[in-house]
Amino acid sequence: MDDDEHGPRCFSFRRRRWGWIVTIATFLIQLLGVGLLYSFGVVTIAMQEEFEVGVTTAVWIPTIATGLNLIGGVLTAEIVKKTSHRLVAVLGISFCFCACLITSFMPRFFPIIFTFGITYGIGLALSTITGMITIVEWFPKTSCARALAFAVAGTSTGMLVLNPVMYKLVSGVGWRNALRIMGSVLLLVGYAASATFSKPVRKSGTPTSADDKPSGMDSIETTVSFLGTAEGAIESPICDGTTKSSSLSDVADRSRNSYDLLLFPEFWMMFFGMIISAMSTTLFFFYWVKLILTLGFRESTAALAMTALGASDLVGKLLVSGFADYLPFPKLFLFHIASVSGIGLMFAVLNIKTVVAVFITSVAIGVFVLSLINSSPYIVSAQVFPGRGATPMTTSLIAPGIGTILGTVYGTSVDQTGSFDGTLYGCMGAYALAILLFSSVPLYQKLFASERYVMWDDVYRYRGDNGSRGSIQRKKDLH
Repeated sequence: MDDDEHGPRCFSFRRRRWGWIVTIATFLIQLLGVGLLYSFGVVTIAMQEEFEVGVTTAVWIPTIATGLNLIGGVLTAEIVKKTSHRLVAVLGISFCFCACLITSFMPRFFPIIFTFGITYGIGLALSTITGMITIVEWFPKTSCARALAFAVAGTSTGMLVLNPVMYKLVSGVGWRNALRIMGSVLLLVGYAASATFSKPVRKSGTPTSADDKPSGMDSIETTVSFLGTAEGAIESPICDGTTKSSSLSDVADRSRNSYDLLLFPEFWMMFFGMIISAMSTTLFFFYWVKLILTLGFRESTAALAMTALGASDLVGKLLVSGFADYLPFPKLFLFHIASVSGIGLMFAVLNIKTVVAVFITSVAIGVFVLSLINSSPYIVSAQVFPGRGATPMTTSLIAPGIGTILGTVYGTSVDQTGSFDGTLYGCMGAYALAILLFSSVPLYQKLFASERYVMWDDVYRYRGDNGSRGSIQRKKDLH
């Protein structure tokens, strides 16, 4: 897009506002795509009755799809580099529609694990992760966490909105027609939302690319100047060739290969910490209703508690969206808050006696555990490993995907023992191990890789006097 052709105002709007349009579009895909997946429990109940399968077996379908949605991030990122954002997102939406349509004609249960669990999961990865990658490209620094967390909030919104919708559809027209209807809605809305996925463009009309590799200082200055103007990032060149650059810029300049983080021990500490925390969190997400019923409460109480869980999860994600960029500490510590909260709330679950306690616990789980565990993988990695575009995010998302799939082990354990007590104590220990792994990340960087210990550099921009001094020092370094 050129100023001479369309005028500076048109270019300015696209450059400064289009990122939020992409964010809203991604929110809608998350709402319908992931929301349908999170409300699939209504469908699995109908499938259990028709195909006569157990609860644990039926849960494998949404669990596999959820895991593949996250695990497929790296593959999606590479496909996006070779093709285009819109094409990949449209392909993903098409996969999701075909999964719904084909599954609605299945006469047996086990093929559905492939037709929906695998196919739908791959489709979600291609569509939702493409949206997230596009958001990162439009918001390379400022507002990135806010935009990503807002887009992820679409999952909680979808769970709240689509659960009653799916219940009405399944009750009225059956689960097969319900999938056909929701698949068609996702196809229409998804195609429209995917049309907004475009790369940021320079004034010259040349689109920026995640795999652009500047060959000299001039190209570095041009790229960063554009990003600074568009997104409120650093408005000065990274380096003028003669002066010292900031530590964040040093890391960005060194990171020619964005996958070099796979060689860092602290990345794997964080990676395994996310796997363990995601495994434990599946207990709240997929087995919360069953746990409440096991405690002796009625189904109506369990259903309302699940609604409270979803609503509080949404509130928590919106809070993360609003305040993540202004936290007085690195975003990595959100995992610590979630894990400590998980330990305390699991201990509380062991002592729940009243309906009021059920609802209070459900709200606390949604705000302090689910919202943080689900949104942090999208926003933490780029701060811990800056200067690598969307690669830290897409690579890290593999961890919660694996953890979600492995979390079904808890369901099998409960089926065999008939009690959640041992599982709850096991999850407490897992959260404690996750805290140790997350704490090892900054400790290792500070002691053994100080050149990578830059997670605090971004925080100081928002910390009053420290932030002012940090900004002044950064400007001195840049000039």
